[in-house]
Amino acid sequence: MAPPKKEPAAKKAPAKKAPAKKATAAKPAADKTPTKRAAAAKTAAPEPPAKKAAPAKKAAPAKEPAAKTTKSKTTTAKTTTAKPATAPEPEVDEHAHDHDHEHDEDEIDEAQAEADVARMQAALASLDDDTLRQALAHMSEKSRQEVATHLQMPRATMYLGDALVPLARRKLQHAAPDHQLQVLFALAAGANDQTIEALGDRSDDPSREDLLEVLPAVIDAHGTTIVTLMLTGYAASDAPCRPVMRELLETDDRFVIGPPVPVEDRTSALLAPPKVVDADELKAKRDHRKAAKEAKRAAEAHQREAKAAAQAARRAALHNAKRKGR
Repeated sequence: MAPPKKEPAAKKAPAKKAPAKKATAAKPAADKTPTKRAAAAKTAAPEPPAKKAAPAKKAAPAKEPAAKTTKSKTTTAKTTTAKPATAPEPEVDEHAHDHDHEHDEDEIDEAQAEADVARMQAALASLDDDTLRQALAHMSEKSRQEVATHLQMPRATMYLGDALVPLARRKLQHAAPDHQLQVLFALAAGANDQTIEALGDRSDDPSREDLLEVLPAVIDAHGTTIVTLMLTGYAASDAPCRPVMRELLETDDRFVIGPPVPVEDRTSALLAPPKVVDADELKAKRDHRKAAKEAKRAAEAHQREAKAAAQAARRAALHNAKRKGR
């Protein structure tokens, strides 16, 4: 029973060697396959079981992926070495260019904002005494209190009358830009309300044509100075209509800011030397004042004498009437 078992084993051995020939097709494994064939032939002669040839089959495919991996490693090595030779690095220059461009735009916006604030301050400084007095007098009670708060003045000072104008002008000159803007809209509240009402739904973001349509009536009611003040306030704010207001101020000759009104310096008035008065003029004033006092005393004395004489006459008449009645 043993020989029949060996013959099929011998037949199976050549069938199992066929894959080994495929393994010899790969040139890297050609040197190692002859030794494995000799080992397979020696083992097949004395002991027919072909189980020992199985590792040879497993070893052959295991070498092929190793060769592939070596190829892939070499290819990756080539690609990695090829990248530094052709890398121009354009992204760094573009990013730096964009950063410089953004920096330039920020500088332009900041310069424009400073120019708008300076124009607003010039418009406030150009308000004459009559315009400032009327604007302070016609604002609401709530606006009065807000102006006093922004200018850091006691609330009672808002009722000083003519003395309020130089005080408010001096406080406006030294106030911060944010407080100046709030006081500006309080002064131009009437013109602002009329403009918003005339624009209607277009008041959120009016165009140049919209403003040119409604501003003539506002100018007739409040004057060019107050309307110019309102435009400078919007140009210095963060309102959406800021560019349109700026364009009107720069292109329309009606909205030209006048020269600044001088501010009375309180310290200079206190330290000013006394006025020189002529001695003759001073003596004439004293003599006139003395003569007026003497005339007043004489008139009072004459009035007292006349009153006393009238009372005496009444008493005498009353006494005579009583005597006749007896």
